[in-house]
Amino acid sequence: MGPGRFALLLGSRNKPELRPVRKLHHKLGVPFDEFAETTRLFRGFVAGDWSTNDRIYLLDDQLCVDYVIRYEALSEGLDEVCRRVGIPRVELPRLKAGLRKQGRSYTEYHDDASRETVAGRHHRDIELFGYSF
Repeated sequence: MGPGRFALLLGSRNKPELRPVRKLHHKLGVPFDEFAETTRLFRGFVAGDWSTNDRIYLLDDQLCVDYVIRYEALSEGLDEVCRRVGIPRVELPRLKAGLRKQGRSYTEYHDDASRETVAGRHHRDIELFGYSF
């Protein structure tokens, strides 16, 4: 390779637009430059106009079901239901596996405003099932 070619390669490598971009990430896995927008969208989702599932399993504000499957233990809960009714175990698909970092609590995804919204909307679930922020 001639001296001109070598200079061209060095010059290309040192151009900022050709350097790899490093992104710093929040502990929840979201790049910092996207975190504010992600937080804004999450707050909008939490505050959205949707109802709880209380009407399905509460009657006169009391549990009216024999067994509750907790979402965070969905597979194990379904296994227990299958065992109780005497049917073969059903394998659930894992459609959202890996979207959240393993070992992160749901509480880490909420700021004070979204905690307050969730606590108000789901106060009965929090009380009945021992959830907390």
